[in-house]
Amino acid sequence: AKPGVKVRSYELNSAQAQSALAKVNEYRSRHYTFSAQSRQCTTFATDVLRAANVNSGLSGQLRPADLYRKV
Repeated sequence: AKPGVKVRSYELNSAQAQSALAKVNEYRSRHYTFSAQSRQCTTFATDVLRAANVNSGLSGQLRPADLYRKV
């Protein structure tokens, strides 16, 4: 990762991976609009984790800075 960039990995089984990819494809097909006011990158990240049923310790809508601190 680049300096200052935090990365967290999760081990997924096959079903979780398929669920995560389905959520990614949903985002691609619906062409969601992202903004600082409503749908941020953190929304995408937590939605994919939730779809995969990953207990990430992240919940609700997080501001990017809050997610960064929690990762």
